[in-house]
Amino acid sequence: MRVDAYWCMSNQIGFPALRRSLLAAATGLLLAAGAASAQPPLVGLSEVRAQRFDNEDLFFFVPDVGDHFGWALAAGDFDGDGAQDLATGVPYDEGLLGAACDDCGIVVVRYGVLREGLAGGLADTVLYQGLAGSPSAPEPDEHFGAALAAGDFNGDGFDDLAVGVPRDVVRLPPTASGPVGAVQVHYGTASGLQIGNPEYLHEVLDWSEVDPCVSVGDEFGASLAAGNFDGDAFDDLAIGAPSGCIANPFVSDAGEVFVAHGSAAGLLELAGYGISENSAGIFGDAADGERFGGAVSAGDFDADGHDDLAIGVPNEGDNGALYVVMGSPFGLIFVNSVFWAPGALGLEPEAGDRLASALAAADFDGDGHDDLAIGDPGEDLGAANELVDAGSISVAFGSPAWFDLSRTDSFTQGRVYADAAADEPGDRFGWALAAGDFDGDGRADLAVGHPGEDLPGGVDNGAAVILMGSLDSGLGTRVGSLAAGRGGVPGSNQASQDFAAALTTGDFDGNGYADLAVGAPWYDSATHNDVGYEIVLYGSLFSDGFEIGSTQRWSSAVP
Repeated sequence: MRVDAYWCMSNQIGFPALRRSLLAAATGLLLAAGAASAQPPLVGLSEVRAQRFDNEDLFFFVPDVGDHFGWALAAGDFDGDGAQDLATGVPYDEGLLGAACDDCGIVVVRYGVLREGLAGGLADTVLYQGLAGSPSAPEPDEHFGAALAAGDFNGDGFDDLAVGVPRDVVRLPPTASGPVGAVQVHYGTASGLQIGNPEYLHEVLDWSEVDPCVSVGDEFGASLAAGNFDGDAFDDLAIGAPSGCIANPFVSDAGEVFVAHGSAAGLLELAGYGISENSAGIFGDAADGERFGGAVSAGDFDADGHDDLAIGVPNEGDNGALYVVMGSPFGLIFVNSVFWAPGALGLEPEAGDRLASALAAADFDGDGHDDLAIGDPGEDLGAANELVDAGSISVAFGSPAWFDLSRTDSFTQGRVYADAAADEPGDRFGWALAAGDFDGDGRADLAVGHPGEDLPGGVDNGAAVILMGSLDSGLGTRVGSLAAGRGGVPGSNQASQDFAAALTTGDFDGNGYADLAVGAPWYDSATHNDVGYEIVLYGSLFSDGFEIGSTQRWSSAVP
């Protein structure tokens, strides 16, 4: 039974009352059937129209060992048709067939179709540095597609795609060259992303005035986030370079973040600026190996109309830290920033934690302020911290005063499932995060990847937890989980595939409900190891059992 048919009938038969009676009946059926289990059913998402996309033979680009299809994911409406599209990074792909370019990388783009979802069949768009008009030729080990972000940087109504190339070989004055990193921006049009002539950003050309220290191995483009930091008509781009050298010969891999503002002409890199722990107004001092900018995420935490930038420093003090720099009509204001070590979020720091190695921003409690989910996949749990790298996440809630830390919440698998045995060493809960409103109730939901999850039949199979948003209370009143090949979810329950190592959300069918894409970049096919695949699950008002007539699959997505 189609959901949209019920929407059409709602004014005629008293839909709210009908919904309550149907859900009450379903709840009774579940209780009678003893449906409680260690793995809650999906909520907000349905396996009914789920899709699986593999690392395909695309004629000139073919699967090979170690491609890691699904390493990075991003969603945006690149052709402006109202259905978002999915970009998939394959950063270890060998490139054009016969080119013998080890780990050059490609990006595969699959377009959404209104009321249908992502188009099936072979993907028709591949981005690659070796195509005509590319500003930089492909070279081995550049990892094109290791990070992705979508936003409308030129304000034309079509989303654009930023592609991180963190080991792009760049000429360094006066004669040397090396893998410094770069970002390519493919602009959207009515016919989709422009294949050739992308905008090309890198430190040497674009930020030399603000960053005199450019060195081999900076990893410029290793993390990306799109946001509107100055509240104008154009999205802006934050670019992480977590191994940046910050102009100090005694400090390496301290990290830096660069910002390019959007305009009608696209990203204005020459008007950009850099942010590091040595910047005036930013708390602390840069130190070896801290990797400032290892993760970045944008959200409007104080609801002032200007996005703010969260910056992860996963190696700060060997346990991780987080900065949030607030937006303004003039862009990001360094003196308006906050710094959180693990203790500020109620966590007990231990060596080896990796707080803020994953970030996601959205309004989980529906109060109009974005909130921030913070992954710490290296968190050790247990009475004696014996559950090494079990992982956790924290949630900081936005407010008019930036954040209300009195409401800060945290989750482990043990708390989610009310079972301490769910916390296991090596699960890496919080490795990946993605936020979107799967059930359309006006409150964002959160998907949490734990790619080290062991399932029957293997280790590191991987899984994800779904935490549904709720009014005032935030996350966790309704929870679900998903794993490949279980409960109707497509994919394979294969060991060491690291399912949910990458996540993103987008409305691929344009129905107003967020959908979820999940990468399994270490999946082995019948012919090649570590080629990877991805699955897509669709959001809906009623999920699971309502559409397929199952009394065992009701999720009560709407309370």
